[in-house]
Amino acid sequence: MLEVTITHTADRTEIRLVGSIDHNSAQQFGKAFEGELRPTVSLNLKDVRSISSYGVGLLLRHLSAISRQRKVEFAQCSETMVDQFQMLQFGHYGRITSFRARYACPRCERTDEVMLDVAKLSVDRASRVVKSPDFPCACGGKLVVDDSLEFVIDHV
Repeated sequence: MLEVTITHTADRTEIRLVGSIDHNSAQQFGKAFEGELRPTVSLNLKDVRSISSYGVGLLLRHLSAISRQRKVEFAQCSETMVDQFQMLQFGHYGRITSFRARYACPRCERTDEVMLDVAKLSVDRASRVVKSPDFPCACGGKLVVDDSLEFVIDHV
């Protein structure tokens, strides 16, 4: 099941998706892109729990169509969507503005997810390494990013 919420401002349309993107949600998903879209379309992917291969194809078809005439942003990407961004070239269709990253503490082995704002990340262009912030852990250690962030290099 997929819940779609659409809000508009003068120059921006936000499409918030909650649930699963798959063949069962195809009709509802498609309707999100049928109305009048503003010059910037922001897909809020914070609550996307799963996306099937059919859902990926559906998303790519809609992105291909709207990105020709509009600026597309991917906001608050869930871990599920981050996994897709790491495998596929979504950069052709838009820019990631924020995403959830996996963090771990080497000291106590605690794990957590942290929402990162792409605009606040830095990249060493020579080595193509994304520098992410560390966060304090309750044990006194540091939570450090526990995943590759190279997929956002072109979005920083």
